Formats: sequence, C-alpha cells, structure tokens
Amino acid sequence: MTAAQVFDDDTLPRCFRASSRRTEDSTPLPLALLVITVLMPFATGYFLSFVFRQINLVIAAPLHTEFGLSGSQLGLMTSMYFLAFALVLLPLGAALDRHGPRCVQSLLMLVAAAGAAIFARADTFHMLLIGRAVIGIGVAVALMAGLKAIVLWVQPERMALANGSLVTFGSLGAVAATVPAEFLLGIIGWRGLFDVLAVLCILSALLIYVVVPERDTTGDAPRTTTPGVSAIYSDRRFWRIAPVATSVVAASWSLQGLWAVHWLADVEGLSRPTVVRELFVMAVALSAGGLLLGVGADRLRRRGLSPSVLLSVVAGVSIAAQLAIVLRLPVPTVLPWVIVAIVGASTVLGYAAVTELFPRTSSGRATAALNVLQMAGSFVLQGATGFIVALWPEQDGHPPAIAYQVAFTLVLGLQAVAMAWFLLLGRTKPTTVLHAHAVHSRALRGMACVGTMIAYDRAAEVWFERIALAHRQARSWRTIAIGSAILAIMLSVATAAVAIGSATASVHIVSASSAVSSGLANNAVPDALRTQPILARW
Repeated sequence: MTAAQVFDDDTLPRCFRASSRRTEDSTPLPLALLVITVLMPFATGYFLSFVFRQINLVIAAPLHTEFGLSGSQLGLMTSMYFLAFALVLLPLGAALDRHGPRCVQSLLMLVAAAGAAIFARADTFHMLLIGRAVIGIGVAVALMAGLKAIVLWVQPERMALANGSLVTFGSLGAVAATVPAEFLLGIIGWRGLFDVLAVLCILSALLIYVVVPERDTTGDAPRTTTPGVSAIYSDRRFWRIAPVATSVVAASWSLQGLWAVHWLADVEGLSRPTVVRELFVMAVALSAGGLLLGVGADRLRRRGLSPSVLLSVVAGVSIAAQLAIVLRLPVPTVLPWVIVAIVGASTVLGYAAVTELFPRTSSGRATAALNVLQMAGSFVLQGATGFIVALWPEQDGHPPAIAYQVAFTLVLGLQAVAMAWFLLLGRTKPTTVLHAHAVHSRALRGMACVGTMIAYDRAAEVWFERIALAHRQARSWRTIAIGSAILAIMLSVATAAVAIGSATASVHIVSASSAVSSGLANNAVPDALRTQPILARW
C-alpha cells in the first residue's frame, strides 16, 4: 500500500503523490544535448533582448542627425521599450505556463523581428516609437522563457549552473551593443544594423521552434489556488522592498541605457572612441555583476541575513556613485559609471528578497510583479530625464551641464526617498501561516495507517535530498562566479590594451571645485570644457 492509495493524489503534497506524466517523461538529457537543444536556443533570445535594450547608446547620434530628435524625444523613444515590456509581462508570463516556452518564445521572436524591421524603415519619429514598442513586446519574456525551459528539462542539481550560464550569456548582449555594434554601424549604418538584428531574431525563432524539444506540462499545473498578483500588490511587506528595488534598478537601466553616452560626451567632453570604450567596460561589469551579487546574497542567507540587506547596501553605494557623477568629483570618469552598471544587475537581489515573503507556489507572480514596476520605472525615469534636459537651451550644439545635473539629481532624490522608506519601516517579520496537511491531523487523532507512515518516511527522505541538492547548487554558483570573474578580467585587460594602443585615447578628469563654480553657479559649461557639438562630430 502506498500513500497515494490511502489519500487522493490531488489532496497530497507534491512529494507524497504517485508518479505523474511529468516524472514518466523526465528522462534526463545528456549534458551536451541539453546545452545544444535547450540552453543555447533560449540564450540567443535573451542575448538579443539585451542588444535591443542597449543599442540606442550607439545609434543616438545618427538618429539625431537624420531626424533632428531632441533630448526629450530620444528619451521617450528609448523608454518605449520598457513601457511595452511592462504592459505585456504579466499576460505573457501566464502564457508561458499554459503553452510552454517553446511555442511562446518562438512566436515572440518573430514579433521582435517585425519590430526591428519597422524601426529600420521608419521615416518619422512616430514610426520609431512603434518599432521600439513592438521590439519590447517581442523580447518581454526572453529571460522568463529560458528559466521556464530550464525548470522543465534540467535536473535539479544542474539548475543553478544552467541559470547562471543563461544570465551570463544573455548579459553579453550589452557588450555586443557597444564596440561590435559601433563597428557595424560604420559599415552598414543604423538601418542596416536593425535589418541584421531582424534576421537574427527570425533565426532565433526558428532555432527555438525546431531544436527545442516539446514537453507536455499539463500534469504539472497546480489545482490549488495560490496568492495572485492583486494579493501581492496589497501586501505591506512587498511595498517595503519594492520602492528601493525599483528605484535603483530603474535609475541604472535609464542612465546606462541612454544618458551615460550623453553625459560622457556633452559634459565630460570625451571623444566618441573613448565613450564607446567606457560603455564597453560598463557592459562587462553588468554581465559579471548579476552572478557576483547572487553569490553574495547566497552567502548572506547562510549567515541568517536576508537579501534585502545586501540590496540596501547596493542602493547606498549606487546613490554615492551617482552623487559623485552629479558633483563631478575628482575620480576616474569610468569608476562611478561602472558602479551604476553593476547596480543594474541588482534586480536578482530584489527578486530574492520578494520571493522570501510569499509561498514558493507564488514566487513567479512575485518576481513578475516586481519586474513590472522596474520596467515601468525605467520608462518613467528615462523619459522624464529627457524632458528635464530639454528645458535648457542648447549651448554649442548640446544641452549645458547644469541640465543633466538637475535631471540626475531628481532621479537621485527619488532613490534617496525610497532608501529612507526602506530603513524607516525596519525589518518586518514574515506572517505567512502554513497549514498542516490532512495526513498530519489524521496521525495526531490516532488514525495513523501504513500509508501515513510511508508518507512520513518519504518526506524525510526528500528533505535530506533537498539539503544535499542545496549544497551542490552552492558549489555550482561558486564555480560560475569564478568563471564570470575570469571572463570579466580578460575582457577588461583586452579593453585596456585597446585603449593604451589607441592614439586618440584621452582621460578627462574635472575637479569638484570647477564643477561647482562653473557648472552649478553659472549654469553653463566652462570655456575650457566646451567642445564641438558631440552629435555633429559623430
């Protein structure tokens, strides 16, 4: 007699149930076949989503030249990606659970290809907005689809390694959107570049649909109700973490995604090759930051500290780095911008902190709820920065330094308010009550039977297996962190070699006193810092 014969499968916990269709089909794939047929196809989609997110850094100047776009228009166009992303994230996440990642992601990559084609053929500002929005819809669940596929196909002991590999490879799309994109831009132009991206999206859709194996997940759908998105948004503990997690990540994505290039060119007066190289360094830092922050959160959790502790530390460091940028303190120009880029990867800390507040069955909804806020926040901050900068008349062909300083200061103020909110509320203890299953109450009433005893034995066995699995996953994350650090060091060394060998490389460091006296007092860039219009030079 088994537990499944004593109690109905639908009323038993998952670890007590009889074998289902999922366990019958879950024959492990060889590692090489797993990488080729599951991991790499979805990684290509996530890679392209990062390219689309960061590509406006290198095409802003050509768009300004051809369409005469103002700062506010550039900000609105770039932020449309985040707005469309946020609007469709929740329904598309439900579609992943219902129809599977293979069908959903292959279809959405075709949508992204259509958006890239519209953008490449745009002849008005409104067509640029439409193309950018369609692209955002097409890549909205690129990461979630890959994670869903890993859950379906990868064995638990290899899941941490697979997740880390997916995140690392996808983040390299931010690197590809700097120096490589700049090289192609000089050859085929920005329209040709988006045609190439459209073709790559079509190839990615075909790769996912043809190569990825199908798996029926209807047997896995839970029949019990779990907290919905409305319950998560009404939880006070969620709103303690959400403001700080949203503000710092949205500010990082907004600054790195568009305004870093304008600050470095218009305010710091760096040449285009130098700006592109610094963007490349920032992208490398972003690609390595996610895994490093994830490992740090795991270490803190072992010591009994919540990931929200590390999130608050990262938020404080981010505020300090942005303050150094606004005041133009005498530090290497790239240093605070690298910190801002790394903070963009702190979204993993927000996810980890939020999922601790809710049952595991609703962890996906919790992360989606936070992701919607971060994407919407990026849209608002990126667009609002452009409108604020446009309030100042241009000087020498570009906005004055004080325009950027005021806009960045307002963004900085929002983060400071969110940080104060997080600290003032203090640490909130979880209040979730987990009710015991019926088998426990029956055993306490003297109704124990053979099936109940078998169920308890299986539960103890599963518990010890989960502990061993947690240790294996921790070792896998450490291995991933070491590999990511080595990759970041190699790319940084290569970047430094290119910078040293280039005759046009220059370093521009401005003291804080000159910034305050000439930038903030006179509301203009000093004569010694005035350069030719950067967009015209490009």
